[in-house]
Amino acid sequence: MNDSTPRSSLFKPLSAPVRYALIALGFVFVAAGLIGAVIPGLPSTMFFVVAAICFGRASERWYQWLVTRPFVGKHFHTFMQGKGLTSRAKTVAIAACWIMLLALALTVVISVGGRIALMVTALIQAAVVLRVPTYVEPELVSGD
Repeated sequence: MNDSTPRSSLFKPLSAPVRYALIALGFVFVAAGLIGAVIPGLPSTMFFVVAAICFGRASERWYQWLVTRPFVGKHFHTFMQGKGLTSRAKTVAIAACWIMLLALALTVVISVGGRIALMVTALIQAAVVLRVPTYVEPELVSGD
């Protein structure tokens, strides 16, 4: 699980105020990620990754706390280790984005150019998510 943990030997030590600022910023990004998890169209993974970077640079304790959360940790670790995202995570990410952008196109955006821009944005987002490797979780073997 420590494969993606930043090694402190690679960085100069930080002063206490900078460490505390990074930890506070990490929690701001965790909050944004949690909000993004429930609001379709708002990314959550990006916020958790930035939070992990802040925590990883400032505090091993808070980094471990973040990556061991059930909602974040499993997906975050597989993604950071280059294994990718599960099919379900990819499907949810694409569906949430498309639903939000479709709702915007039908209710808020009036111009044809704006709707085309939303469509292009949705296609780019889907292409980016689909390019991420698909992680297949190992099957649990029963002891029978």
